[in-house]
Amino acid sequence: MSTLPGKILFGDICVDPSTRSVRRGGADLKFSTREFDALVFLIENAGTLLSHDEIIACVWSGIAVSNNSVEKIVAKLRKELGDSSSAPVYIKTVHGKGYVFIAEIKSGEISSDARALGPADFKPSKLVRYGFAGVIVLSTLLFIGWDADLFFTRLTATRIISDDFSSEPMDTRLWTIRGKTASVDDGILRLRVEETDNGPRLFSRWFAFDRKKPITIRSRLRVAYSRNLKDTVYFTAFFGLQPHTSTELEDEIIDHTMFGVAYTDYDYESRWPDGSIKEVEAEGFFLTRRGGQPHMKIDYQNGNISERIEPVWDKWFDQTIVYDPQSGDMKFFIDEKLRGDFNAGPFSTDIGRDELRIEVNPRGWWLYHEIDIDYIDIYQ
Repeated sequence: MSTLPGKILFGDICVDPSTRSVRRGGADLKFSTREFDALVFLIENAGTLLSHDEIIACVWSGIAVSNNSVEKIVAKLRKELGDSSSAPVYIKTVHGKGYVFIAEIKSGEISSDARALGPADFKPSKLVRYGFAGVIVLSTLLFIGWDADLFFTRLTATRIISDDFSSEPMDTRLWTIRGKTASVDDGILRLRVEETDNGPRLFSRWFAFDRKKPITIRSRLRVAYSRNLKDTVYFTAFFGLQPHTSTELEDEIIDHTMFGVAYTDYDYESRWPDGSIKEVEAEGFFLTRRGGQPHMKIDYQNGNISERIEPVWDKWFDQTIVYDPQSGDMKFFIDEKLRGDFNAGPFSTDIGRDELRIEVNPRGWWLYHEIDIDYIDIYQ
């Protein structure tokens, strides 16, 4: 949802806020939710100098992130739009101050003789701090379909962990990695399986939380896997939460405490109680609890696996997980649309404090499975 009046044209670019689409010379451009929001925000304030803080307040809904996050998004916008930082025609950098959209804008409601704006037209903006917040709230409500959990966690959220992986090497104050097949390249964290059934594991630091408030985890990622010569897949990956226990346990035991999302394409033969051999196929995204695995029949019997969610393979998508520690309800969104609702169980631990951490873990029986992550935000 946007305050822009219909389709917006500038240069050979067409932006359609109603469908959240951008075309350049007839070809579709692919932007993440945040990248699109940043572009629309710049266009809506054409001719107005926007600071890093103002862009963060709009695009990250008030979550505190570094200026590098804004710079990375602006760089992506310029690359896709065919713009240049040294000779800009769309987005101009005002060093030490921020960015301004300078292109000539055309639409059904905007006069076609609007001229390109230059430095003399720059004026300080108060729109975000005083008036634009209300528009953002309303736009967010309409765009996400008025989902109360997702909206109110954003509206009242306090940041716990936020990282766009723009720093190299990775911030070891926030993350720990087991395994050698993980790297940060150009702002993307890549977790690759290059040894059969031995993928890397990403852990966040332990973080404290309030049991009375939902926890929201937002991320942008891409999940990809390979097949063997027989066209059989042995791939599963996990992205979710792990409670802090008082006992040092083996990984296999700790895994049984985890809950979150499993990305699975796993084909195999299983012997059933009647002695028959049956093909088992688990392909899709699934919400899980107690370390449930979608390719294990017993986890279905124990109610540890949700219904299948249509997967997104080998494409970037925005993922949101909302978990209520009191009720145990967990909601799963892909590109802001609710795709799954599952009860992962109320939070329970054997220690005297409430702490969780994120784990991401791809693995499989064949090589070159991968999870790429653009950013992870955790807030409550």
